[in-house]
Amino acid sequence: MLLGTRTLPLALLALAAGVSAAEPEGDRGAAKHRLQQTLDRSLRDVINEGADLYNSGDSAAAYRLFEGALRTVRPLLADHRQLQRSVDDSLARAADEARSCNTGRAAFTLRCALDRIRSEMSEKDDRDGRGKKRMDRERERGRKDKEEEKDSKGRDSRDAKKDKEDKKDKEDKEEEKDSRGRDSRDAKVEDLVGRWKVTFTQGADRVYLIQRDGEVWFLGEKLTGRIERKRGGLLLTFEENDQIERLTLCKDGRLLVEHFESKSAFPDKKPARIGIGVRQK
Repeated sequence: MLLGTRTLPLALLALAAGVSAAEPEGDRGAAKHRLQQTLDRSLRDVINEGADLYNSGDSAAAYRLFEGALRTVRPLLADHRQLQRSVDDSLARAADEARSCNTGRAAFTLRCALDRIRSEMSEKDDRDGRGKKRMDRERERGRKDKEEEKDSKGRDSRDAKKDKEDKKDKEDKEEEKDSRGRDSRDAKVEDLVGRWKVTFTQGADRVYLIQRDGEVWFLGEKLTGRIERKRGGLLLTFEENDQIERLTLCKDGRLLVEHFESKSAFPDKKPARIGIGVRQK
């Protein structure tokens, strides 16, 4: 009975998806934005409730709660095929772990999947907002250009053309400056600076020392790496081998680490292991 009560917010999300699909075309974008916000809040609540169950010693209940949440949310990710495949992989891996009587590890695996959904949906929502702002700016520019063209008919054509080109150059420079500002906010290498203790699903721990320039040292290991923003994410490559890791800073301040044994396995294949990092003081 407890499990059904805790998954109720997600059942309401499924109903919200049906209502959104019936809205007029012009309202689809706003409806999708509202749905993403509701999804993020509901997953946050599910994660917090699962954490309480896990910390109280009931890892099996936490696993079942996370499993039910992911199965309910999966149909809402129809526009995110890669994220759906990641959910499927996590559910299959967690089921194997649960059958091996390790419900704690199974709950941890599904918790990582929920964190990734919240992170990637939030990033997409931000990108959609920036895209809409850019389109609005371009429409406004087109409207002003038409007004200027009408007003400039009585002026010398060469002067009018030069005025228009000068204004366009100024607006392009302002947009480029704005874009650089957005990129600096999106490039979150600086947010990761410090010492992180990462615990992987297999139980192994590794301490990451992340520098401001993106260089990474590993405490007690003869291993170094570097973090760079590529393919829309923060990727960690190693100097000594062909391995690669995708780093995602979760909203709760923890670090999601997806480890791939080779660059050729990224991003199409599932991670060889997943870890959660906690910043150390």
